[in-house]
Amino acid sequence: MLASPTGPGELINALEPETSCAACHAFPNIAPHTEESQVNPWAFAGTMMSNSARDPVFWAALAVADQDAPGETEICVRCHAPRAFLDNNGSATSIDELTVAEREGISCDFCHRSVWDGITEAGNAQYELDDVLADGFRVAKRGPWTYEENEHQGHPYLQDSSFLSTSRLCGTCHDVTTIRERVDDNGDPMGFPFNEQRTY
Repeated sequence: MLASPTGPGELINALEPETSCAACHAFPNIAPHTEESQVNPWAFAGTMMSNSARDPVFWAALAVADQDAPGETEICVRCHAPRAFLDNNGSATSIDELTVAEREGISCDFCHRSVWDGITEAGNAQYELDDVLADGFRVAKRGPWTYEENEHQGHPYLQDSSFLSTSRLCGTCHDVTTIRERVDDNGDPMGFPFNEQRTY
């Protein structure tokens, strides 16, 4: 079932670049979260998630997929390069077709603005992003922490761990079914769509 995924050209407030997060978040976790995984955009920048839109293996695989099924690779770009998809550039088949900003993969802002309507099933990058300005200037960042009144925050935030810290968020992209029919070892149709991945 599908409810309200964010489509191309629908975001009024663009995703912020990772560098804007790293300007403040390059520090150890606040108490009482000092023992948890560090939240550091500079460290995240080296991950496969961050580099998903710059991954040469991804673009090589997409080129092969586009040869086999021309025009049917938007779902790949939707997951690996969400900025490109949201910028109406989901038909890109080469990294050269992406702007510098679109080459940023799964960014901090992408996950911290993700919401779930409680209806849309996991898979095929049917993501919905919060696009409401919380303070007149910026969209609130969602996360599991809260802050004391006297702690300065560089942006508005919403304490929300009901989605961000669950595997369901990951399942948004890590469960993919293409529109192509799956075939058996002999190349014969099997009567159901191809399950590209079932990580979730």
